Amino acid sequence: MTDPVISVVCPTHNRSRLIEPTIRSVLEQTVRDIELIVVADGCTDDTVAVVAELAAADRRVRLVETPAHGHPAEPRNRGVAEADGDLIAYLDHDDLWAAGHLAELLALFEEGADVAFTGCVRNDRATGASSPSTPFGSTWHPWLQVMNPIFEPSRAAHRRALLADVGGWADGPGLEDWDLWQRFTDGGARFVSSIAPTAIVSLDTATRRHRTPRPHRLRLGGFDAPRDAATAARELTAEDTQRALISAAMRDAGALLPRLAAGGGLVLPHGWEGRLADLPDGNGALATHTLDTVVVQRGRGFEVQLPLWCRTVEHAERFWRGVRQDHSEQWTIVAEAMTRGGGRELGGIDQGEGTYREETAHVAGEQ
Repeated sequence: MTDPVISVVCPTHNRSRLIEPTIRSVLEQTVRDIELIVVADGCTDDTVAVVAELAAADRRVRLVETPAHGHPAEPRNRGVAEADGDLIAYLDHDDLWAAGHLAELLALFEEGADVAFTGCVRNDRATGASSPSTPFGSTWHPWLQVMNPIFEPSRAAHRRALLADVGGWADGPGLEDWDLWQRFTDGGARFVSSIAPTAIVSLDTATRRHRTPRPHRLRLGGFDAPRDAATAARELTAEDTQRALISAAMRDAGALLPRLAAGGGLVLPHGWEGRLADLPDGNGALATHTLDTVVVQRGRGFEVQLPLWCRTVEHAERFWRGVRQDHSEQWTIVAEAMTRGGGRELGGIDQGEGTYREETAHVAGEQ
């Protein structure tokens, strides 16, 4: 086989026959000159046998076996090392592609992309609900990348040389995708995107996302009593507060996007023909994310904190600067919720000084 136009890296662990639809979604791409490298990460079931059978039937499939790592970063690095293509795409083992996904990515590379990503449909296997990504979810700028992960690995591809430039996928318990996209950004890579929803991303509760530790937390409010902290944390999850935060996020984005466009570097997705003012979708730095707030004991006091998806404290501090600069309407709502409950507005990053305490434990302990 000649060198592939694009190499696809798919790490997997104990997926057995469940991986077949994922692999077939690659083999059924309209772009035929490809290779699929399936990295079996310490599989103990019959996944290796299933992949080997598919590889025997289609020589574009290559099986690589590794000891168990427990995370996809190193298997992805191994897959890239084994790849023959100059372009690398990723597919998680529980996701799928529409037949035109790789063709959509290749068109973005022809536009000069170093990193390309498409839109997606997110499927919640528990509820059966599905939702397409929004145009704002495929809008890119270096500052937006600091504030939001933006896109999942199964939506993305990049020029292979970039990975060597930034040091590869970083291992660990999670957050490795946002970390890599941020390092690409800081290295000056050119991002180009599409709104075409060609990736089908699983939101299964069994995925690693729901088990990822988030050690860096944004300090929202401080309290003397755990009950008061718990009450304020619950207020942030209330339906009316969430509606207010989503509206505030749209206003924040409505003010931010024109500034980013005027300064240069704002990437609007291919396929988007609307106005800049129509892009905001309410997915802000704090909107909906405050559903994840926790109560933490810090010294003799108690704090409401928001666990962040940032891998490093440096990134978490950049995130906090972004909240202050460009998400002030959302922060105002959060600060009001904290002070209304008798607490004080805080801000800043907890680097592990506070001890996580379950909110429900505080309430039970006060009764």
